[in-house]
Amino acid sequence: MVKENSVNSIINDGKSLQEVYCIPKSILCGEYNVCADIEMQMFDDDQRSGSLAKESIRHALLRDVFVSHHGQVEDNCGNWTLPCRSVRHAVKISRPNDVIHIDYAEGRPYKECEHLIPKENHTIMLDKSLSFYGFNGTAILHCQETYPFFGINNSEHTTPKIVFSNLSLASHGDLLDAIYNISSKFELEFNFCDIKRSSYFVRANSLSCSIQVLNSTIESYRDPISADCTNLTIRLNGSTFFSCQIKLSSGTEFGVNYYDSKPESNVHIYDCTFNTTKKPLFCNSLVTIILGTTICNVNIKSSIFVNFYDIVGMPKSAALLISSLIGRVETTIVLDILRFENIGCDSAVVYMHLLQAIAAEQFNVGIFNSMFVNTTRAFQSYVDLYYVIPYGID
Repeated sequence: MVKENSVNSIINDGKSLQEVYCIPKSILCGEYNVCADIEMQMFDDDQRSGSLAKESIRHALLRDVFVSHHGQVEDNCGNWTLPCRSVRHAVKISRPNDVIHIDYAEGRPYKECEHLIPKENHTIMLDKSLSFYGFNGTAILHCQETYPFFGINNSEHTTPKIVFSNLSLASHGDLLDAIYNISSKFELEFNFCDIKRSSYFVRANSLSCSIQVLNSTIESYRDPISADCTNLTIRLNGSTFFSCQIKLSSGTEFGVNYYDSKPESNVHIYDCTFNTTKKPLFCNSLVTIILGTTICNVNIKSSIFVNFYDIVGMPKSAALLISSLIGRVETTIVLDILRFENIGCDSAVVYMHLLQAIAAEQFNVGIFNSMFVNTTRAFQSYVDLYYVIPYGID
């Protein structure tokens, strides 16, 4: 018997595999659902046997933990008949790779920071791979305190993957910080989430970070995403941002060759809207990308930048700003099918300042099929070329 929920609705609505792959497969397996072998659709018949064996092993390592307002705060809570009362306690009793299912509860918020000792930091620390999933509807999680709601604090020997799906999240402080161990690595996903308010949405300072925001809506008081990682992977898809600026920096914390001889920057933005009409803006760009790695790939496609101009005495530098700190060996920057509307900037709507090695292996930069409507100067770029002494030669 399969109970109706948002995941079933997604599948029944005929969405493609690519659109739903981001939802952890384990959330489709539980007491209220039938295991859906989505990933197996990508294999031919002669490949299925080996893949099924791997999936069976992976499923054996997963555990479902349930959260409900009617639950208990006990060490043995978390099953279908005795759920945990709070997400905070579910994290405490969870094991690596667990999936925490949070009941929608007819829209009643889970107030995760109330009834705690005041004036202390009660950030929910995540040091292992976990998935959080709202079922029976979009579950609502609130934190009324100014400390970060969630924090990623793992050792440098692990790379946890944290997934939030089908949730409405709000915090008076940062929603999620990953700034506690700059030599760590992590993966972070938000799928079908609604971020009502926060100081920063995501703030990261790490050796290697991967951040995905898919089909979500974000409104924050400060930068929606502020990430400074030596190796940087960002994927924004189908999401709307009502605040600025998204600031993505790579290779600036440790220098290029500190841990990795070839750190990479990979930024992919597809089908997103950056619309700042809801509040005055104290930022000088909508999206800023600062590249400090020798290998760089930036793809921004089918997205809209709208309503960005000086209304509070804060000059606007550029709607989209891309710059580099060092010369790169491989560079690909593609801007395609973009729309810029109602934008006034001091420099240009799209501004690039790039350092490039003359002996670069690859250098491709272009803007295609894009529209500028009611804007100031559309595009301005500077490319500074210089020679690079081969590594190991004095």
